[in-house]
Amino acid sequence: MEEKLTKRRRREVAKEQKRKERQKEILVHKMRKFLVWVFAAGLVLFVGFRAWGWLSAPSPEVAGIAIEVREDDWIRGNRQAQTTLLEYGDYQCPSCATYNPLVKQIGEEFPDGLKIIYRHFPIPGHQNAIPSAKASEASGRQGKFWEMHDILYDRQKDWESDENAKEKFIEYARELGLDETKFLSDYDSEEVENKINSDSSEATAIGVNSTPTFLLNGVRIRPRSYEEFKSLIEAQVKGYTIE
Repeated sequence: MEEKLTKRRRREVAKEQKRKERQKEILVHKMRKFLVWVFAAGLVLFVGFRAWGWLSAPSPEVAGIAIEVREDDWIRGNRQAQTTLLEYGDYQCPSCATYNPLVKQIGEEFPDGLKIIYRHFPIPGHQNAIPSAKASEASGRQGKFWEMHDILYDRQKDWESDENAKEKFIEYARELGLDETKFLSDYDSEEVENKINSDSSEATAIGVNSTPTFLLNGVRIRPRSYEEFKSLIEAQVKGYTIE
């Protein structure tokens, strides 16, 4: 009888030991899962924080592009200003139309300390990108580049898909009081075509691949709000540099 009890006791002890070992394994497994979760959560928070910091900072992409003002450049503001904002744009680009009021407002904020240059970068696939660029250039030859520039962006929806957008551009030229015969002659001229091609080729050579592309004193920027735009310009006008 005593021997049977001993065997039973041994089985109970062994069973209890296995139960404790199992509980220990479960606890270790849970702790490992918890530590993995903590590490993953920490990593996500760290990456998220860094990403937020990167997105919220008005930092430039690339630097080192020399901007030379050309005689045929269209310039808003003070031509002698030390701070230059160069935009490569496409009149059929929706984002360019969205940015245009901001760029105009920026020019009004810094009338003496900033010059704004607009150059063409018509996107392939935009059927009226080149025709609209020709309209602005032809208007510029009668002293109305910026007026036509603003009309084209303000009324983009009216002509962007028009199969005969040229007629719309003629209407705009009439509104501006332009000589229609000269406008049409310049519109179809080799000089205007060469100007647009020159702007586009230069943009491609320095790595421009989308519109609008802004270069602030040679540094590419992508402001996501007017306040960010203004702070970048203000820093340059006051003599700071973008790093």
